[in-house]
Amino acid sequence: LIKEFYAAFAHEFAHIIHRMVSKDREIRLAAFQRLHEHFVKSRALWLHLKVEERHSLHNIRLLIGGFIILLHDEGVARFAEYRIKGVIEWIEEYFILLYEEALKDSKEFLEAYEQSVKRRELLLGLMIYADSIKYSIGLHMVHAILYLDKETDLESIMKMDLNKFIKTYEQLMESKGLKPVFSLYSGKGTLDYKRMLILFWRSIQR
Repeated sequence: LIKEFYAAFAHEFAHIIHRMVSKDREIRLAAFQRLHEHFVKSRALWLHLKVEERHSLHNIRLLIGGFIILLHDEGVARFAEYRIKGVIEWIEEYFILLYEEALKDSKEFLEAYEQSVKRRELLLGLMIYADSIKYSIGLHMVHAILYLDKETDLESIMKMDLNKFIKTYEQLMESKGLKPVFSLYSGKGTLDYKRMLILFWRSIQR
């Protein structure tokens, strides 16, 4: 019981430290804005959309962008919690275990996302789904960076902005010969930010 208490405390304390060392609000808002600007480059194309379509695109961007933030936040916090519980291991079998769980969750989420885009039924169900898988994917990403790059520590991950966090993870997974669970623009991840936005964009162009 005492160990569970300390593990829960470590989880929440990790959130506090993360926000302190990363200048959370400024870094995340700036990173989020860069993600948006990278995608919406053409003002003419943006203005071509109907008001409700722009609103929908904005909402789905918030959903995916918020999910990226949670992967970073909850990945760090869950890792800190599990480290106190003594369940974190630095062996190949444990790395693969976390990877396979995250891969399974990401594939299921992608399928749900694609179906929701087709039906135009997006936010509520996907928000609930994303909230349920942020821990497994985030934990895998944090553990993968630490496992595959012995020069990086947890504080270094806390200080990373979103772009660096995901790109570092993506590069390390590729060096291992494995498909990343999440990527930003490369299209290499099971879940890819740019690909997901393009899928939605095309659905509202029809």
